[in-house]
Amino acid sequence: MTRDFLSNSSKSHHNASKRSKKEEDQVSFEVADALNQPFADGSFDLICCIECENHISDKTKFVLELSRVAAPGATIIILTWCHRDLSPLEQDLHPDEKKLLTHVLRRNPLKWISTADYINLFKSCSFQEIKYADWSPHVAPFYAEMRKITLSWKGIMSYVRHAGWRQMDIKFLMMPSMFDRFKNGLLKYCILTCQKPQ
Repeated sequence: MTRDFLSNSSKSHHNASKRSKKEEDQVSFEVADALNQPFADGSFDLICCIECENHISDKTKFVLELSRVAAPGATIIILTWCHRDLSPLEQDLHPDEKKLLTHVLRRNPLKWISTADYINLFKSCSFQEIKYADWSPHVAPFYAEMRKITLSWKGIMSYVRHAGWRQMDIKFLMMPSMFDRFKNGLLKYCILTCQKPQ
């Protein structure tokens, strides 16, 4: 079985690299551009993307690239943050909602779309068995605890030692904003799965 795991986390890259060295005959590890992956067409029968899509502006090209490297019948799993779905009468988020997201994005330039937008992108590439679930209630305890730890004195000093004051500034200011948007339903933590046709 061949798998493609996409992540923007440097810690994930480090851990994956270490594990791949232990199992060199079974695993390879590469850092590459998600919009121009260095893999042949139909290379993978399972693709898992965890929270990297938010950092990609061109979502259409991203989904097209997933479709290209996925083998016929391949399963794609995406775990990501999305903003709320729009009603049929809405063209965009409310101005106050956009302002709230802008506040979060000021120091962490993420590119969010809605779950419905992702589903439409998958449909446009002829993916089948498209399923979606809102995992927000399941991850809420984790983010509440992470906020508490991050904003504690011990958490601040630990983060500064590992990432420096500049990164701490970003984390410190972003954390409450992210958590509040999460609680009020503007942001959701979603899982989407689909299959490429045989």
